[in-house]
Amino acid sequence: MDNDPSQQGRVATRALESIKAELLEICPCSPDINFTENAFNLFNRSLRGEAVAKNITSENFEPFSERVSQAFERISVNDIDKIISSMNNRIEAILTILHSLLVMVHKAYRSSNKWK
Repeated sequence: MDNDPSQQGRVATRALESIKAELLEICPCSPDINFTENAFNLFNRSLRGEAVAKNITSENFEPFSERVSQAFERISVNDIDKIISSMNNRIEAILTILHSLLVMVHKAYRSSNKWK
């Protein structure tokens, strides 16, 4: 679950409980490590790329609905596996940035003569 409020309502909670699923929460402020965001980005790029390639600037519901279905079908298991396998590198990158920020804050605090 990606912390969408609709996924935490009564109906969703009961559905999860009925299948004895465990809710794993993902920080809503970290799209880099949010699988759903990454999978949707892959889907969205496919859909937009097709629109650009076919010069589609507007369309009715039916053709759009068909393109959406086809875009989902174009996402392969390999594509999903790549997203999953990239998560460790994404988490490491975030931790590296956070570490650098903490070091900078620590140095700034020490240089402000407030460190005792």
